[in-house]
Amino acid sequence: MDIEDLSALNQDGCRVLLMLIEGLTMVLGFAFAMFVVVSVVCAACDFFGDTRQSARRRTKHASEVRAYETLNAHANLEYSLDQRTKRGATSSIQ
Repeated sequence: MDIEDLSALNQDGCRVLLMLIEGLTMVLGFAFAMFVVVSVVCAACDFFGDTRQSARRRTKHASEVRAYETLNAHANLEYSLDQRTKRGATSSIQ
């Protein structure tokens, strides 16, 4: 092989190598762009999903608190009436 043939092969090899690097760069760039898009969408879904879910929890929790407060008020009223009845019964016995 002559030097001219080797030089032509070297130039063709460089072109192929540059095209390979360019193709690889495009594929990696596209993959990175898709990764960024998916990450942003997942972060948005996570953020808005938590706020929506916590609002549901808050309303459920508030209704449970209201039920607890109602039962607690009822129990306190019964206890208060029992105490008044006991005081009235004790004072009339003495």
